[in-house]
Amino acid sequence: MIGATLAGCTSLPLATTPPTVSVLWDSNSPVPSGDTARSATFNGVVCPQEGDCVAYGSDTTAHEGYRPLLVKRRGHAWAPETVPLPVGAKPASDSLSGVATVGCINRACLAVAEFQDAKHVWHFSSTGFERESGPAVVIPVAGAAEAADELASGPEEQGGVALSCWSTTGCMAAISIYFDVGGEFEKDAFELVRFDGERWTTVPSPELGLPSGYGSQVDELSCTSPASCVIVGSASNALGDSLHAWSAVSAGGRWRVTKEPGLLTFDDLSCIDAAPCQALAEKDEGNALVTLGSDGSTSVRDLPSGSQFHAMGCSSQLCAFSGAPEDGGGYLGTGTPWGMTSADADPGDRALKLGNPQTVACASTSLCAAVGGYEGNSVDGTSFPLVEIYADNSWKATTPAFPTGIKSGTLNGVACQSVRDCVAIGQANGYVRP
Repeated sequence: MIGATLAGCTSLPLATTPPTVSVLWDSNSPVPSGDTARSATFNGVVCPQEGDCVAYGSDTTAHEGYRPLLVKRRGHAWAPETVPLPVGAKPASDSLSGVATVGCINRACLAVAEFQDAKHVWHFSSTGFERESGPAVVIPVAGAAEAADELASGPEEQGGVALSCWSTTGCMAAISIYFDVGGEFEKDAFELVRFDGERWTTVPSPELGLPSGYGSQVDELSCTSPASCVIVGSASNALGDSLHAWSAVSAGGRWRVTKEPGLLTFDDLSCIDAAPCQALAEKDEGNALVTLGSDGSTSVRDLPSGSQFHAMGCSSQLCAFSGAPEDGGGYLGTGTPWGMTSADADPGDRALKLGNPQTVACASTSLCAAVGGYEGNSVDGTSFPLVEIYADNSWKATTPAFPTGIKSGTLNGVACQSVRDCVAIGQANGYVRP
């Protein structure tokens, strides 16, 4: 049950005023002076405190290929931030270089960048920033993850990073190497590393007790101290045709591992204050909400059937979900200590695009935002951005305006600074900055 610490509470949320949702589009993302011919791709956005937001991903130029992209918002103005790669780094021209994730404690943030070299080996580094970026710090990859990295044979192999910070000098990350195409001995692997403000060191990972031939990756990670973490992940065999979800909770430095029967993978994780963590998981058919206790206990609750959810956002007493039903359209749901509710997303007669990762955020116990898009013209593939706000126990849709020169696009991320202000990131279809 969401917010299990509130058992016995019967009061309902008070009415709320919907927040304003401003959009940073790839077309008007700021760039350093003198740069031209750049196309941006956003991976996510975080808003660590009111007035401050960070959007991240990658951008391209005609001569330099992919580069890490990071832009900061102070008040209502966005400015680019340099994300240096380690000295001597040589990303391949077709490498999926970029900022994979950002963790913040107030205004102190840590960005983790990743890239492949010409041999398709993955490299990872971090850069801390508050006012100015610091030097790049290499993140070591060792053990099974290093062995999997050496087997990577093409751009279809992926690097993954899950990051959680508990202080301005304390963070934990899980570095995963995973394969999109099965093959002999090609199995996923991950490594846990911890940051002390100056360097990264490898730390023991939980013993999963997987069958022979299985590998695993970390999907999400949340830590409140070096010895108190929650990890959700998925394991698969070398061919990738057998999936099993697992969770691990540490208390006092000891891991308690639970293999979740009937669940394939985890898509999202939310740990808010002292309330139990909530995770969104996939099943053979549909999804489930998993409550993870600090003692390693788990409780699995099925979400409404007939829909596939991909994104979740939570506050201490409210979780929201977005996705798509099997017969088209969009689907929105909420879960509270008092029960589950669901609704079709507007406009209900269009093919909606709701439910990419990081597209749902809850700003309070009664207010959430979900973003995506909907199909405008099935012939030319035109799409329009969509914002759904949950307030006063119902969802209401709005369509933000495009910037000048853009005719099609969707929103692919949202974060709320407060109940008054949320920020979304947008991706225009086929846009290249002139």
